[in-house]
Amino acid sequence: MLRPVFEVFLSQLRGLLGVKPLEVVAADKLLPGFSVTYEQGPYGISGWELDRLVRVTVAQNVADSVRTMLALSTLIDSMENMVVLDHISDELTEALDSLDAVVSALSSAGPADLVGIAAQARRSVVAAESAFFDPTMVAMLYFPDEHRLAVFMPLFTPVLGSRQ
Repeated sequence: MLRPVFEVFLSQLRGLLGVKPLEVVAADKLLPGFSVTYEQGPYGISGWELDRLVRVTVAQNVADSVRTMLALSTLIDSMENMVVLDHISDELTEALDSLDAVVSALSSAGPADLVGIAAQARRSVVAAESAFFDPTMVAMLYFPDEHRLAVFMPLFTPVLGSRQ
């Protein structure tokens, strides 16, 4: 009685988690009379689905980390007088080291430890976003040279005018 309801619930939950069903185009023509079933693993999804989900997550974290570091680089290049503090530099170094570990682990010839790679990719994106959203970096965005000049000009104008 509840089976159809839970089948819909399970398919929607799998879709939200990013586990999409495998669809073979023209399966009845390629394999007439055969049906393919996948054994579920201990997590409620099969091993290959978990592997695919972890790989997609790693790719997304790597892309987010690179995108965040490029945005931070663009921000720093656009403001000539921006000071980058040591702890921000350390976070960027950690993000780059984690990203390098992910790339080297993925390019190795042996079987990959996807859980360790996913942890490194997550560490990279967390460090990059921590550097980007650091309060000292955000404060520098709101005080360009024009604003400083506008703040200090009323203070220095009487001094410059009294010299004549």
